[in-house]
This record gives sequence, structure tokens and C-alpha cells, in this order.
Amino acid sequence: MVGGRIQQFLHRWEATTSDKWVLQVLRLGYRIEFLSLPLQSQLRVTPWPGNVAKAVALSQGIKGLLLKGAIVEVPLQQ
Repeated sequence: MVGGRIQQFLHRWEATTSDKWVLQVLRLGYRIEFLSLPLQSQLRVTPWPGNVAKAVALSQGIKGLLLKGAIVEVPLQQ
């Protein structure tokens, strides 16, 4: 797994910087602070490539990102 490995190297970050904010973000993560929740007014449908080989490669890429935890599936209602 590649994604989410920053904490495994925290000791190196601590040797590199003493910035408390940076170290806190590395330890706990970061959440974007919105003034209000962004709303999506309509569902955007991404066109599927007409080429079967491209479609298979895209599907495998998405599955790989899901397995790595780099992306998560969001229920349609959200």
C-alpha cells in the first residue's frame, strides 16, 4: 500500500521541521474548513470511453485506487 504512509515517516519529518502545525497535520490529518458545505446541484455523469481497452484500464485504475484507500466510494445520495 502506498497511500496513507506519511505517519510511518513521522520521525523523519520531526528531524526536518519543528513547525507545530506541520507536525500536527502529519499526525492527525487535515480537514478543509469550509464556510458552508459545498453543494452539487446536479449529478455529473462522466462519459465512459468507447474503446474497450481504455474502459478496462480505467476500471482497473479505479479499483486499484479503492484498494489503496486513495479514494472512497461515495453513496449516490451524498
